[in-house]
Amino acid sequence: MRCRDTAVLLAVLVVMGCSPSKDEGGEGPGPETPDDFYKSGSRLKAQVTTTVDGLRWPSEGLLWFDITLNQPCSWEETAADGAVSCIPREMNSIPSGKVGFYFDASCTEGLIIRSEPLTPGPHFARKGAACGEYPRYHFMGDLVSNTTAYFHDGTTCSAVSLPPTSKVYRVGAMVTAGTFARGALKERTRDSGISAHFIDGEDGSAQFARLHDTVRDTACGNHWASDGKKRCLPVGATTAHGQGAFAAANTTCTEPAYSATCMTAPRFAVTFAQSSCAPGSKVHEAGEQVTQVYSAAGAGVCQPLTMVPPDTRFFRGGAEIPASHFVELKEVDLKTHGRLKVRGMAAGDSVRIPVVVHDTELNTDCRFLEDASRKLRCFPLSNLSSNQSLFADSACTSPLGLEDVPTCASSPPSRHVLVRTFTATTPYYRAYNAGPKHDGPIFERAPGGGTPSTCQPAQRASGATYYSLGTEIAATSLVEGTRIRE
Repeated sequence: MRCRDTAVLLAVLVVMGCSPSKDEGGEGPGPETPDDFYKSGSRLKAQVTTTVDGLRWPSEGLLWFDITLNQPCSWEETAADGAVSCIPREMNSIPSGKVGFYFDASCTEGLIIRSEPLTPGPHFARKGAACGEYPRYHFMGDLVSNTTAYFHDGTTCSAVSLPPTSKVYRVGAMVTAGTFARGALKERTRDSGISAHFIDGEDGSAQFARLHDTVRDTACGNHWASDGKKRCLPVGATTAHGQGAFAAANTTCTEPAYSATCMTAPRFAVTFAQSSCAPGSKVHEAGEQVTQVYSAAGAGVCQPLTMVPPDTRFFRGGAEIPASHFVELKEVDLKTHGRLKVRGMAAGDSVRIPVVVHDTELNTDCRFLEDASRKLRCFPLSNLSSNQSLFADSACTSPLGLEDVPTCASSPPSRHVLVRTFTATTPYYRAYNAGPKHDGPIFERAPGGGTPSTCQPAQRASGATYYSLGTEIAATSLVEGTRIRE
């Protein structure tokens, strides 16, 4: 597929001032409120979570709903001129090369196989594209009664029998102009070497898309830098990414290799820090391409890496670019709604990015998740989590919380544990106060049972820290949210 800056298309939260650019002079009004970083249009409706105190927060993964197609969609780049389209979330796949299912013995006419029949309404299929191209979109064609298809494995085309429950569809016509809502990526304002770009929909909708480093002409994102500060570091189509122990540029697995998809000449190479406690992200100039990379296999073994994702190239890192060369993003409080406060990052006075909702009563960031009664509550976020599979006792009655993202030595330990529980296949959440650190043995339930006979010793994960669960935080004591479509 064409190398695209996917950061452009994420529903990242932002607050922007619409004043003249500070870089260009002019004072203008101050930044707008956190409610102004996206808006509904005549066709695309924002799906948000609201509270009785006036908070309006995007529903995760479900920001836009296309009322013409009657289904959710998300923005994707669809043309080289910066045009984007809101592509339906449910999308079937058409073979883009030889590999896949076909109608004919020469494997030229692709088909679509589903386990369930289509529901009423328009449905679509995506045909992938090679590097430098964009996907093509088709309507779903007719349902046919084929019991035999042909499968191309990359080398040969062979007949295969289909299960009787398979639903087989032909590929229909390509979508016509206007089928999907369209928009364009436009700069809205800039400040302190950072510009903010929005997607303006043709229907009047709007959404923040990305930040842009105007000095280096690259999309940039909010990351911990090597000097311990949050800075706008290069991302997207200019940047190759380090893969940790997965890929190295030398036979001793001591020199990192940076990967890039559909990219022949990245300008930057970076491994992003996973937390504020990890060594900060170091940004390098991208070096020369390497044709053979290596991977650490444990116990001092470094071996050639043979399984490489399609269209992926690897590069060495060049000279390091000092962290101070990148714009710092400072933490700011944006707006308070009852006990919830919107917190974010700011570049200068005009560009402000909402990042998270903070519960001032629990003094922790929170996220809207469903409780056991399927109501949305702003559950405390924590480095401690539990799915109630690890326990402190041989009867598997005292669940443990696992610290999967280490806290810094200088930081206080996490005070809450977020527990994910399943009813059938649908998760819901509970929250607990964190109990004392558990240094003793740990146990786990064997699959398929909960009696003491199925409780068995478990190995401690290397570097992991375990905590007992304290008292439960009543879901009804957390701020309730309501999901609406505007």
